[in-house]
Parts: sequence; structure tokens; C-alpha cells
Amino acid sequence: MKRLAFFVIIGIGACHGSSSGSIRDFIPGAYVKLSESEYSKAYDTLRISVYDGPGNTYLMLQHTGFQLIKEGRLQPKQYKTDKEVAVYDETTHQLQGMTSGRLLVFSPTTQTLLMGTTEYQKLK
Repeated sequence: MKRLAFFVIIGIGACHGSSSGSIRDFIPGAYVKLSESEYSKAYDTLRISVYDGPGNTYLMLQHTGFQLIKEGRLQPKQYKTDKEVAVYDETTHQLQGMTSGRLLVFSPTTQTLLMGTTEYQKLK
């Protein structure tokens, strides 16, 4: 019986570790979000790369291009770029921005990430 309990615990640990590993393997890459309303159009790209693997830190670069709509006409494009370091939490499997505190939740099965309520699609 003790042997069975030992193998069950080892099996659970292995499954948990592989889940974390698959999420960590999924994180680096480019993610996009397109949004449109009657007031604007926005094109958002989030690039995430490993900054320090053993330290669980990642570099996030967010490039946003948007166009306001005034009186039914698109205005010239405007751009905004943000750069931030994020830390991967081994327990929650999330990235947290060190400056903004934003949490990023990843889903390898749907090829998406959530930043708050905003969903980004991973580019292949």
C-alpha cells in the first residue's frame, strides 16, 4: 500500500511539473489583438521573450497602433509602445508585470493569453 501511495504522489508531481513546463514553453512568442468600435480601431501586438530563464523573468514589449474615428472618418494612426519585465509564478502559472502588476494567464490549448479581460491570440 505504501508503494502505491508513493507512485501516486510521484505521478501527481510529474503531471504537475509537465503542465508548468508546457505553459513555460508556450509563453515566448507574439500575441495579437484587433479591436474596433464606433470610436476607434486598435491593433495590439504583445511580444514576450525569456529575459532570465533560471530567474523566471520575461521581457514584454507591447506595441499598440490605433486610429480614432471622428465624424465617421478614420484619423491618422497613433502609436504607443510599452516595455516591462514580468515574473513567472510557478504556483499559479501566470506572469505578473513588475511595474504595472498586470497578470497574464496562458492557455496552450486555445493558443491564447488573457491580460485582465482582454484576450490575445498567439501567432504561429
